Amino acid sequence: MAQTLKLIHSCPHMQAKTTDTWVEKLVTRGNLEYDIIDSRRVSKILLVCQNPIPSTIHIYESGPDFMLYTHNKIRWIGNDKPTESSQYSIIYIVQDVSNQQYNIDNCPVCGGNGWYAGIIDEVTGKFEIVSGIDKLTQDVIKFILTVQKGNYGTTLKSIIGKNMSNESALREQITSTISIMEQQYKETQASAIMEGMEVSDSELLDYIYVSELEIDSEAASVYITIHAYSVSRESAKVTLKV
Repeated sequence: MAQTLKLIHSCPHMQAKTTDTWVEKLVTRGNLEYDIIDSRRVSKILLVCQNPIPSTIHIYESGPDFMLYTHNKIRWIGNDKPTESSQYSIIYIVQDVSNQQYNIDNCPVCGGNGWYAGIIDEVTGKFEIVSGIDKLTQDVIKFILTVQKGNYGTTLKSIIGKNMSNESALREQITSTISIMEQQYKETQASAIMEGMEVSDSELLDYIYVSELEIDSEAASVYITIHAYSVSRESAKVTLKV
């Protein structure tokens, strides 16, 4: 059975925020080929200089003389370098990373959906393989949000764009579109099985129903909560912001 990459992830409503800070300090040259300059992550060394003789400044060059080593060290690679135990000035940029928490309503990661699409999980930072009811849910979301071309996708986005002023008609058309999508998706799965694809019962769609519809006229958006059930009777609930 072919493996599928997980593209739909549950949103933690959290986003990493990076802040750059300029730092200037004196460093004492050690007896190794490198010196530790900070405990934090250094993104760039801007200037390294020394005053070997009063009223003079000797500037070391990035590349010939030194390089940023790992994330917080300066590595001396040339013959021109400070002598052991001498002090030199260094100016560099450190990156401070903090996690900013959001409410679901103003989350920039998921946009209020409660989930986000991406090839890497933002929490673990890793690729994941999806299967079972999670794969079915991912495939259903992709089918619903894809602009219809042939027998794949729906006209949901255009329907919402045209009917925001008529809520009753909009609700009826959304429900009808999801019902048509359910039949089309079942036919797609049936064709794939006939062509030899293996589909487990937990990945085989039984039915979908819309449990909630919230229309936000000011934002010209609709929140659609659907429940997808597999043939194995597993289910998943997901909210789509369209």
